[in-house]
Amino acid sequence: MVYDIERIDGVGEKENTLFRGFWMCLPIDIRFILDDQSTEHWKARMFSRDTVLLSIRAWDHSQLNDRDQFEKSVSNNVLEAIHAAHHDLEEEPNDKKEARKWKHLFLKFKSGVELSAKSINTQAGEDEKLNLKLIPVVVSHNKLSTTCTTMHAAWKVARVDVKANKKGKVEKKDDKSDAARLLDLLNGVNGVKTEQFVCSHLRFSQI
Repeated sequence: MVYDIERIDGVGEKENTLFRGFWMCLPIDIRFILDDQSTEHWKARMFSRDTVLLSIRAWDHSQLNDRDQFEKSVSNNVLEAIHAAHHDLEEEPNDKKEARKWKHLFLKFKSGVELSAKSINTQAGEDEKLNLKLIPVVVSHNKLSTTCTTMHAAWKVARVDVKANKKGKVEKKDDKSDAARLLDLLNGVNGVKTEQFVCSHLRFSQI
């Protein structure tokens, strides 16, 4: 799901800016995280100025790991097909096996849209990585005897092709010269005061 949103807080040089943009969300299975806590299982980054690249797990966790539960509910020919797919995956060379773990989705936005991750994420880096958020959702219903918690992965991206709003009060610009600012500093240090100095042996003429 992709939603249009407003009032996304900027960061860094854009910290006083509110952007329009998009919020992207998809359901995930947290068992992937529990099985492997060092891998980024769901990633999003800028691919081009109008395209976001999502890299997510290609296999459903249950299809990979809950074979015994499927056996209770499916026919033998379906179970054989599951077995065959598992064997094919296991027999792949390590590089291909790793590649088959992932699928990559390109979210291309309409013509004229220009996106930015670094405007709203201090950790975006050169790849303009989008900041991942995990959202737990408790699933309950009056016809269910139990509840369970599902998890969603979500990202925000800012639009820079439309005018952003500013936030906070307007600060007046300091138009003092360097000398005036230095004098202000001296006036506040160790009781130094501004005084007039008269040199009797100098004469100034106005031209």
